Amino acid sequence: MVTRSGQMPSTLRVECPNCGGQATVALQYAQGETSDYEGVCLEELDNGVPCETSLLLTVTLSKEATQ
Repeated sequence: MVTRSGQMPSTLRVECPNCGGQATVALQYAQGETSDYEGVCLEELDNGVPCETSLLLTVTLSKEATQ
């Protein structure tokens, strides 16, 4: 998840817990070892409408990961 330069990526691909589809969440805030990502799942459900589940992800890196 951490880039080679030790920085958090600007986007992450995650699995939606509601529908199981793949969604992209964008970096919204970062301070120290903690980064917050937000996005919306746009995977189309069986009835043809988008899932639209809000996805909020907080990532906190251990000290070993940042070294």
